[in-house]
Amino acid sequence: IRDLSYGYATYAEVGATGDALLHGARSRSVSEMEARKKKKILIADDDPADLELLECFLKQLGYGNIEKARDGSEALQKIKATAFDALILDMQMPVSGYEVIGNLKEDMRTQDIPVLILSGLPLDRGEVTDYISAKAMPKISKPCKPDELEKLMMYLV
Repeated sequence: IRDLSYGYATYAEVGATGDALLHGARSRSVSEMEARKKKKILIADDDPADLELLECFLKQLGYGNIEKARDGSEALQKIKATAFDALILDMQMPVSGYEVIGNLKEDMRTQDIPVLILSGLPLDRGEVTDYISAKAMPKISKPCKPDELEKLMMYLV
């Protein structure tokens, strides 16, 4: 995992040196890895092995604030109680992923939470109405691969 960082600086005052500009950028730099550690991610899946595997992959990618839900009902309870930066959601579980997405999108407070769909089966897009295609909701297949998860997480958060 590469740790990228970025910074910014304004144009130096008249007579200032390039070193002053570089110093300004360095003092305002942000480590992408440090930002990743602070992201709050919720994984919802009814398979304990999948939950553990995803948590392990996310930790390897540098995400340090991960919560788990064992079904859609628990996921909704956690989302109503806490703000999350992203949700990784299995579609086939008690209180299905379809129901979770429907509930999230009906609530102004949760409608913009980025969702990564996790599924071992083809999706029934009719159950999620047109939301998935309209919002370009990404999907990852089970079992997921770490490099694919990394790419999609960079897209989400």
